[in-house]
Amino acid sequence: VLDAETSEPIEGASVLLQHTYIDHESITEVDGEAEIPLYYQDNYQFFAGKWGYKTSCFTDTMITDETTEIVVYLEKGIYDDFTFDFGWSAEGSANRGHWEREIPVGTAGGDGIPENPYFDFGFDCGDYAYMTGNGSTVANTDEVNGGEVVLFSPIFDLTGYSDPHINYAAWFFCNHGAPPNDTLEFYLLNGLGDVALIDQHYNGGLPMSRWNAVSIAVNPLITATENMQLMVMLSDYSESENVTESAID
Repeated sequence: VLDAETSEPIEGASVLLQHTYIDHESITEVDGEAEIPLYYQDNYQFFAGKWGYKTSCFTDTMITDETTEIVVYLEKGIYDDFTFDFGWSAEGSANRGHWEREIPVGTAGGDGIPENPYFDFGFDCGDYAYMTGNGSTVANTDEVNGGEVVLFSPIFDLTGYSDPHINYAAWFFCNHGAPPNDTLEFYLLNGLGDVALIDQHYNGGLPMSRWNAVSIAVNPLITATENMQLMVMLSDYSESENVTESAID
């Protein structure tokens, strides 16, 4: 695994080879190399990534006995499609529905309207997303309930960008029960004590039960530093309980 700009090896990059029902994963050494023994030749899905670089992926990569080395170049960038665990942290006081990095299983209510996504947002590597609970296909069993759930990104540096934007896809659902009053909130923190609310999703805003792509300009909202962090928060309290779900990718 090499830096696309300098061709220097990248230490600590995650490498994943996927075959039917089998994942082979490793971390690159100081020379940028990871050794992964495979049991048979076939088509594999190949992924490589590290926080601070854009994850790269190749589908249907034929690996045979003659394949001794795969070389991949990663471009620098602040990017995460959740193929790998780059260290997002989840916390909160809710009884259930905490943020989970998983492949969506999908949930729909009795009316057939999706509450939790069945698939991650397209146009990226892999099938993973972060969701508020993902343990059941039955509605009203693993949604946010009895408090708040909070997700924090790793630290990232925006000082080298003249016009940085935060880009993501958000899924939101809040309905049934009490009058819908829950809001998915996105905040930026800059390490200097400044906190900016940059986006909100609620019943009556952008369409629910679908992925909505969002791009937020940073400069008008908060001073960019080398210690930026994205915080995502959703709550549903017992006093005004709804079926409340969310996901980001």
